[in-house]
Amino acid sequence: MMPRLGRCFLIPTMGKPKKREEHYQDGTSATRQLGQSQSAGPQEGRDPQVTTLDTVLLAIKESRKAIERKIDNLTIDLSLLRDDHRKLAERVGTNEKTITLVTTMQKTTSSELMDLTSRVKTLETRA
Repeated sequence: MMPRLGRCFLIPTMGKPKKREEHYQDGTSATRQLGQSQSAGPQEGRDPQVTTLDTVLLAIKESRKAIERKIDNLTIDLSLLRDDHRKLAERVGTNEKTITLVTTMQKTTSSELMDLTSRVKTLETRA
């Protein structure tokens, strides 16, 4: 099941059971009667809180994947900055301003990486 985009519309049904239209991230939409469970299959004895928990866990997993992709991108950026720093140091020699600027950029990227790592750990402890 895809997570919803947050757009739900109540559809007027003139005395029939009320329905809700849900739009998902993959571009599909679904209409279901209010009170039905979102997952397919037999629903006898199923606790609605379990369905909600499954939805929350799925959202956490997707958020974690997005954060991990961001960490990977920042790691690549950091390694590129280090290579640039080394090349600049070789080419420029002892030009302190240039070396200081690149070092500052590396520290900023490192702090962003550490921040995202702590967010992943927080999400893991919540799950």
